[in-house]
Amino acid sequence: MKKLILGIIISSIFIYFSLKNINFEDFWIALQGKSYRWIFPTVFVFFSVQVLRSMRWGVILSPIREMDQKTLFPIACVGYGAIIVFPMRLGEIVRPYLIHLKKSIPMDSGIGSIFMERFMDIFMLAGFLFYILTQISLPPWITRSGYIFLAMIIFGFTLMILSILKPVVIGKIIYRIVSRLPQKLSSKVEKFILNFLDGFKVIRNINKVIHILWLSFLIWFLSACAVYLLFILFHFPFGIIEAMAITVITALGVSIPAAPGLIGNFHFACMIPLTLWSITKADAFAFATSFYLAGIGTNIFLALIFLPSMNVPLSQLLKSINLHKK
Repeated sequence: MKKLILGIIISSIFIYFSLKNINFEDFWIALQGKSYRWIFPTVFVFFSVQVLRSMRWGVILSPIREMDQKTLFPIACVGYGAIIVFPMRLGEIVRPYLIHLKKSIPMDSGIGSIFMERFMDIFMLAGFLFYILTQISLPPWITRSGYIFLAMIIFGFTLMILSILKPVVIGKIIYRIVSRLPQKLSSKVEKFILNFLDGFKVIRNINKVIHILWLSFLIWFLSACAVYLLFILFHFPFGIIEAMAITVITALGVSIPAAPGLIGNFHFACMIPLTLWSITKADAFAFATSFYLAGIGTNIFLALIFLPSMNVPLSQLLKSINLHKK
């Protein structure tokens, strides 16, 4: 409950700043007279992104167990829908839980695979951000924040490389941590850590790492292409680099704890670059709303389609999330 309240408070703040000083008559005008046929290819691109995300997750899980997309894609769709629906990104636990039920993969390993996936997302977003900072002019505070974010990613990536090259050192660190705990707890912690690290096994195979990086690039590049299609719909005079900027900033915005639906965080983050590029706030909000309905709407639609095929009661999913919260 505390996390839900915190998420609602944070989203409410972003909603306030998103709606502040908006003339809603101008907002409705901004939504009228558009070539909404561009929504269909935009939705198709977002659907393609979901397919690529499922394929990438399959590669990450492959050292643990090979699985076909007939099994993974429905689970991935339901899992991503859960991330949107549940506050504070608590829905992240749904995919590991479902893959545990369907294929008996340890929950800890599934959680490790999600961490690996998120790291690849952040790594790719950092690359996009570096390219953006060299190509377009942004306010100094955004540029400084961008370079700080890049430095953090480089540091994290370095630690990951060291964990690959020096597994013995990592093992010693784990042993020191576990040995200081009570015996009953230490065995559980050790099991969790070892299973969790199974989710990172894929990094030992350079070919699979390259495959994951390529899929990650396609995921985020296609996401930017979807934004570019919305530029065409709204007659905005921007190109693919500006679309990348909105994609990166919006992704960072929704990574902040939020209420169910990611409303507020999504709109505010999307509107920041648009208003900086002299787009009126009403037009920016109309664009963010269309972006939200096309992107988030596609995820929710796919989740609703595949949820019945999971044969898992909603109450059971909620129970798994509550256990994770504890």
